[in-house]
Amino acid sequence: MQQASVKVYHGYGHTQNLVVYGHVFKHRARAKQVYSNNFWVNIKHLVKLFILKPYAGVQVKLNFNGQEIFNKTESDGFFKLEWAALEEVTAGLHIVKVDALNEAGEVIASCEGKVYVPHITQYGFISDVDDTVMISHSATIRRRLRELFIKNPHTRKTFPGVAQHYQLLARAHTT
Repeated sequence: MQQASVKVYHGYGHTQNLVVYGHVFKHRARAKQVYSNNFWVNIKHLVKLFILKPYAGVQVKLNFNGQEIFNKTESDGFFKLEWAALEEVTAGLHIVKVDALNEAGEVIASCEGKVYVPHITQYGFISDVDDTVMISHSATIRRRLRELFIKNPHTRKTFPGVAQHYQLLARAHTT
């Protein structure tokens, strides 16, 4: 049996139309991340992030509230699943399941993901985390590489006031 792993990114939509993106890779992803302040451990982890092999042309199946939506991955293993819900979808987070299928239609890997449907009165803010929330020095290659190699996701710093800003955005117009 072919080993694979499915990575589902958070999807979004509104009361009828929804979209989910993801990747399928040709091996099982490592389940546990080891966080360390050790330079060599962080480099080893970064290298592993970049040596993933995409699974091109594999069929993926999304299950959502009894609906099944099919598509195939692109040459880079990336997939997009976009569909119209059969029933109106309420605001909030909803669970989806994505399966990667072999040629016989058998499930070789699965992953659960989430689709977010905002309330009518809410705004959606989509932001790149680097240099918007996290200090990453993306404008300076030397400082950016230092940040990547020396720090791990638990020790990287956010800009002052970012957490409070996002908490206020989350509460705005929702009462």
